[in-house]
Amino acid sequence: MANVEQCNKCGRSISECPYYKKDDVGFCENYVKPIDNSRFFSHFFSAKGRIGRLQYLVTVLIVVAVYALVYYLLRFFPTADGYEIWNSVIHTICFILAAALIIIAGLKRCHDAGVDWWYATIPIVVLFVMGLVVLIIGAAAFFFLFFQKGEDGLNEYGSEPLKPYLPQIE
Repeated sequence: MANVEQCNKCGRSISECPYYKKDDVGFCENYVKPIDNSRFFSHFFSAKGRIGRLQYLVTVLIVVAVYALVYYLLRFFPTADGYEIWNSVIHTICFILAAALIIIAGLKRCHDAGVDWWYATIPIVVLFVMGLVVLIIGAAAFFFLFFQKGEDGLNEYGSEPLKPYLPQIE
């Protein structure tokens, strides 16, 4: 478990921090309060913080379902008189937004599992760019991020997801 009274500048505990004024009553001036990850979709569009396995799965399913819905709705619009250009523009925007949200969810899942950030990019590269053979590798990366247990307690990315915030920082 991470030390809540740890200086973010030097990484030492408050008692060993050279930046902490010993006569102060509060925390070191470089102390940053851990991110509260106790709500299910807190910081949805931000790569800060952590998410658990369930949150990761639900986020990916929602993003893929909305992307698929938009993709199939665009097929019903007429393709004459310039509509195909607008369909392409809307599809591209939705694709970029879906990819970004899946990468953001993957980054937060990497924060929770304590693994390198590049694990988050593998499913996107595989699912949206490469072919069927590499799809298996992307599915394996997705399942790795889903089944990898998160670190217990606080870590450098905040509190443990879906657990009450205050008991973790006290």
